[in-house]
Amino acid sequence: MADKKRTEPDWEDLRYFAALSQHGSLSATARRLGVNHATVARRLAALEACLGQRLFERGPQGYVLTKAGQRVLMASRQMEAAAGRLESEHPAEGEPGGTVRLTTIRSFADGFLVPHLAAFARQYPRIEIELITESRNMNIDRREVDIALRFGRPQRGGFLVRHAGRLDFRLYATKKIQKDPQAGLITFDESGSHLPEAQCLQRLASTRPIVFRSNSQTAQAAAAAAGIGMALLPVFLARHHPGLVPVDLPESRLERDIWLLIRKEQRQIRRIALLADFLMGCLDRHRALLGAS
Repeated sequence: MADKKRTEPDWEDLRYFAALSQHGSLSATARRLGVNHATVARRLAALEACLGQRLFERGPQGYVLTKAGQRVLMASRQMEAAAGRLESEHPAEGEPGGTVRLTTIRSFADGFLVPHLAAFARQYPRIEIELITESRNMNIDRREVDIALRFGRPQRGGFLVRHAGRLDFRLYATKKIQKDPQAGLITFDESGSHLPEAQCLQRLASTRPIVFRSNSQTAQAAAAAAGIGMALLPVFLARHHPGLVPVDLPESRLERDIWLLIRKEQRQIRRIALLADFLMGCLDRHRALLGAS
């Protein structure tokens, strides 16, 4: 006998729907959930049939939420928040588990954060950290990530925003370049021209040539260590290159604040709260490594 048509959404279908809204394609969602793309398509079709509404528009940019899909996503977020509150008030026995998606800039992740996350991994082995480092800001409001460490405070959005620390930037070069009055500057390409570091270097460029550009601060640090020129680097990153020394030029120092962002409704989800608190404590304990005064 054939199954009766469902009249209420299945929670698993909603989970697949939320993942698809986050990743934008069947293949990416399938990889994330550890299934094949046909399973994702089947779950979506079942949910759309149950609701009697098209939830996505399919186009060259991938799967984009319709207005109906946006309403369903909002409802699923509310369900997730309620589940998180329930989990917080009545925690399950045993160790916390699940995935937490964290994003920050690549140089900060590679040069500072990843080694310190080992302590969290040892303490909570069932929590999987998925670290995303991209040049663009991952959209925390669209559920692309759970926690963001950013270097600019958002002006709007339903976020819990916490000041997590401060980065000190200085101009660095090898000793040979440091002594060269004509030494050139290492800076960002056009995609990073809006950054405070790039703008600071642009002011210095009125008296010195630009000799190297990269959208990666890690590459800039390597270029400075190779003797190509002078780079404005976060102190934590320069520490990885013992051959670099500070260069004192007017207006060559910079400080940037670090902000931790979480969607307010997710603060009650235990695994997310645990990682957020760990990050805040880690940044506070290691202020000296960040160079902040």
